[in-house]
Amino acid sequence: MSQQPKVTKLFGGPGCGKTNTLTQFYQRYLLEGYSSEEITLLTFRKTAADDLIESTILYAGVGKKDLKKHVGTIHSICYRLIGYPELITKEDCRVFIERNKWSKYFKVPDTKKESAEESVYSGDVFDLYTWLRNTCTPSEKWKKYPGLKNIKMPASKIPEFFRKYEEFKHEIGKIDYSDMLQIVIDEQIPLDTPILMIDEFQDFTAQMYRVFEMWVPSCDHVLVAADPNQSIYEFWGGCPDYYYNLDAVEIVLPETFRLTEQVKNFSHRVLKQGGMTAPETAAKKSDSNSIHRLRYDTKFPVYEEEFHLVRCNYQAHAIALSLAKDGKIFGGLCGWTPEEINIANAIISIRQGKAISLDQMKAILNRFPAKILGLKGSKTEFINELEKIYTPQLQTGTGILNAKILDILSSRNPTKGMLRDGELFKAKINGIKNRKMLIALKEVNNRLVLTIHGAKGLEAKAVFLHTAITSRIQKALLIPGNESQAEARVWYVGVTRAKEVLYIVTDAGPTYRLPEVSLY
Repeated sequence: MSQQPKVTKLFGGPGCGKTNTLTQFYQRYLLEGYSSEEITLLTFRKTAADDLIESTILYAGVGKKDLKKHVGTIHSICYRLIGYPELITKEDCRVFIERNKWSKYFKVPDTKKESAEESVYSGDVFDLYTWLRNTCTPSEKWKKYPGLKNIKMPASKIPEFFRKYEEFKHEIGKIDYSDMLQIVIDEQIPLDTPILMIDEFQDFTAQMYRVFEMWVPSCDHVLVAADPNQSIYEFWGGCPDYYYNLDAVEIVLPETFRLTEQVKNFSHRVLKQGGMTAPETAAKKSDSNSIHRLRYDTKFPVYEEEFHLVRCNYQAHAIALSLAKDGKIFGGLCGWTPEEINIANAIISIRQGKAISLDQMKAILNRFPAKILGLKGSKTEFINELEKIYTPQLQTGTGILNAKILDILSSRNPTKGMLRDGELFKAKINGIKNRKMLIALKEVNNRLVLTIHGAKGLEAKAVFLHTAITSRIQKALLIPGNESQAEARVWYVGVTRAKEVLYIVTDAGPTYRLPEVSLY
């Protein structure tokens, strides 16, 4: 069998091939006689877990369904170990709130929050409960919650909420997301494989780390891959020290295959500015500058693949509005929806005298009032019947779309009279009204507006890094320490998403101070 040390830690900077190296170790264990059912390979994010599944399925010798039992997120692995109990739903939470007459204190939690960080400051008591679990903070110390000032429920009722919520879950026989790991911890449920491999170890929360500590002693081999400088979930109890303090043999990957030399050096200076360092690595050579500075009101250059990264969700609207006015198609935060694409493509086709598809027709019909459409009955019933008989056809004003609708869609203001006419929607539609080519889904995916946290694990040829920060972040930076170091790591992640070129965008208002750019 293998002479590999019991615990090994793999340090890999951005683009250094951590996942590829883990896959090689996975193959090695299989060759040494371990089966895929004896190897647990887990990570923090679902998208990263999907990547691990795709990279190992060729060697595992089992189908995807069986592979997912042992390759996935730490939550999915724990969920399997506790027997897949039923999960609490949004409707269950609503019943719980109304039963206790607490509706005035908070809204029912959204199961698809756009920002994990913002949930830590929301003041929602469900978010408080989850934060206590993630950070392993005792419930009696709930006042340490970062969003304390935003909590509407009286302090005297908080312990009652905790107690009644536990009782309610027990009553209906369901668990919530945080229970997946907590049950493993409370019941000391061991891992059922001799091999434990972990990607994105730097993203582990305090609760996840407790699970890890409990599992390690029973394993033959443990391998963790991380870049502690990308530890950006401190608001959930994450900490780079989990990696640094791990007693293990260390392997450092020596080369980044993503970053240019200039971007790599700049990213290291971002860390140095925060009082941190990174191992020296080789990087791609470039014949020109790969870092540029822009003002927010400058016309941005166009790339076939680009990210626009913001620090917080609320900043995305302004970026999206600017892109929309320039006629650019984009996805991500405030991005183009399938309905908007169908509306836009219908307008493009009508203006060129071309037939429109059923989906495009339905999108137009749904956006205009029945009166303007000339419909006397139910619009829903009309669309349902249309689906049965529709074939793509030219619109001349005497068919499904009357002359008034066609005049609007062909005018300088094609959103006039629509049921939805918000500023961003208008900008999107007006931005493409003179376009000749139909919008393809690929365009939406090739230009994304994301938070830096949302871009974790991703890369693009060009990255526009918008440097605006909130007043809360601005205040945290005034005092050197853990918070300012954590913030430096966030911007390190932002900088290192760029494969070819990085644009540092100076926004209006307070901005994060990045180092000066050195010539290549």
